[in-house]
Amino acid sequence: MSAAQDVGGAERAGRGADVRPRVVLTIGKFDGVHRGHQALADATIALADRLDALPVALIIHPHPAEVLAGIHVPCLTDLQERAVLLQSLGLHQVKHLPFDAHLAELSPQAFLDKLAGAFAIRGIVVGPDFAFGRDRSGDVATLRQAARERRFELVVVPKVIVAGNRVASGAIRADVEAGRLDAARAGLARPPGLRGIVVHGAKRGRTLGYPTANLETVAGHVVPADGVYAARVAWRDREGNRHAAGGAASIGVRPTFDHGARSIEVYLLDVDADLYGRELQVAWLARLRGELRFTRIEDLLIAMARDVARTRAVLLRDNAEPVDVEPGAAIPVLSGTASP
Repeated sequence: MSAAQDVGGAERAGRGADVRPRVVLTIGKFDGVHRGHQALADATIALADRLDALPVALIIHPHPAEVLAGIHVPCLTDLQERAVLLQSLGLHQVKHLPFDAHLAELSPQAFLDKLAGAFAIRGIVVGPDFAFGRDRSGDVATLRQAARERRFELVVVPKVIVAGNRVASGAIRADVEAGRLDAARAGLARPPGLRGIVVHGAKRGRTLGYPTANLETVAGHVVPADGVYAARVAWRDREGNRHAAGGAASIGVRPTFDHGARSIEVYLLDVDADLYGRELQVAWLARLRGELRFTRIEDLLIAMARDVARTRAVLLRDNAEPVDVEPGAAIPVLSGTASP
């Protein structure tokens, strides 16, 4: 039964009927939708099946540090990517709960009241470190008490450990920033990536025989350490058709030329298309080398040819794709009243 059907049936039951959808909620920032988040989704779906309810994820965004302290926190996945990934795990619906000064001031009980205004909560699924309410004053113990009083079921999913380390968004961000793609991928269960718009650059790559797409990130994604990477890139043409290709990407300040502003440039293998203004979705497959300064253009060209050859070799053994996000896709925002 869909949420819309559930609400419609309640409405037909007569005036005063509870039209809120019966749900099991999992709540968090879900940046990266990593293995820990995937475990939350699995537990949410299992509990919802048992309780005859809908499994729903509630994404809190932006990061509280950005609102409360003005600190920019680079993201592993933007809001649209999180929604796509969570729904791909089998969750019935994903909703966005905007974090703002008002939400930050809610007490734990007022926060739960806000959720209860939109949902008939049958269960909540969280991790062991979950905190909510003003100054993070609510925790799992608070939820346990609320579960008894409000008559919902609480499931606390244990931490997920990979290679001896707890999987956490902050640790994965640090791995990506340091260029440790294997470690980041182990935590995410897929390659890290980003989205960017193709903008005009200096066009040096074209004169060297390697025309590149210069990317301007669209949502503050974390960018890997300076260097050269093998990547897989996807985009949609003007008719909405999706295309994908391998790419050799350079991240850095171009020390051979001008030590300019940090940039992301991607040479798409076997592609000849006008991509200016297009959004590219990039999955980082492997770090090939660090950024180098060459004294001769000839040596740079030799290195670039080697980078392309190594990229092709990576692509032969790694078929991972970027997260497929429809440009401009909207995520439903949680309101204070029932909605399907």
